[in-house]
Amino acid sequence: MSKIFPKKLKVGDEIRIIAPSRSIKLLSQETKDISNKRFEDLGFKLSFGKHVDKTDEFNSSNIELRVGDW
Repeated sequence: MSKIFPKKLKVGDEIRIIAPSRSIKLLSQETKDISNKRFEDLGFKLSFGKHVDKTDEFNSSNIELRVGDW
């Protein structure tokens, strides 16, 4: 099996957050703002799948929604 090495991230690249095992709704807005600022300071842009804030009784989102963020 051959290894695949992705290209290195460079300034201006977008990093997309998808399919978390737990909802990011658990994080405070302050924590989200700090992380966004840190990535911005490094020259990256964060974007999020449309279901990352969904939550159920297990503080997660159902598997169908997480797969839908692909």
